[in-house]
Amino acid sequence: MDMRRFIQCSDSTLKESDFSSQLCVLGLDIARKLDLMALVKLFWKQIDGKRHYYCFGTYWTPERSLENSDNASYKGWHINGHLRTCQGETNDLMLVEDDIRAACKQHSVIEVAHDPYGALEMVNKLQREGIRMFQVDQNVKNLSDPMKELEAAVYDGRFHYNGDPILTWAMSNVVCHPDKNDNLFPSKDGGPSSTKKIDPVSALLNALNRVIALHATGALKPRRTEMLVFA
Repeated sequence: MDMRRFIQCSDSTLKESDFSSQLCVLGLDIARKLDLMALVKLFWKQIDGKRHYYCFGTYWTPERSLENSDNASYKGWHINGHLRTCQGETNDLMLVEDDIRAACKQHSVIEVAHDPYGALEMVNKLQREGIRMFQVDQNVKNLSDPMKELEAAVYDGRFHYNGDPILTWAMSNVVCHPDKNDNLFPSKDGGPSSTKKIDPVSALLNALNRVIALHATGALKPRRTEMLVFA
């Protein structure tokens, strides 16, 4: 990603409240232990025949991770309200569940696109409440097209976010190398053990995977089986 172009997509005047009741796909990247956990809300509009994306992120990390992180920005992000904490040493999925329920009250959530890791219990619980959960396996087949679309949207000025510093940092950590078929897959700069996290980008790509698929099939109506659940 050309980070200069990505930062040019930031707009500090963007507010999630401006998208109340609008169609939305949530993207989720789950982390159980000392890691970032990310939930993004992805909206879209057709402007002059082109699809524009609008992204808002929420992030959590355990308190212990905040104390021990090699990234000095974590504490600043927490103080400024960009990064939330979970008590103890592990992430609390109940906090994510509550945010997903709140999003379903405020917006017309079509699906929650999530990675498969550690998601079974939460997925089963939210599905029983009528929330459509969709597993996005983390492979080239599912992530290559979203990566290409995201890059194209950034270069074309069709991607918009509120300047979220955590998403900006995560995007700068993404590296990828096209395979012989020009497919892309995101990796962390420095390898799997690197402290340069990309979880917010993974959540965004999960959501983008579903927006692309839903537009291709025309399935753009909210999928909630029991609207009263969110009353």
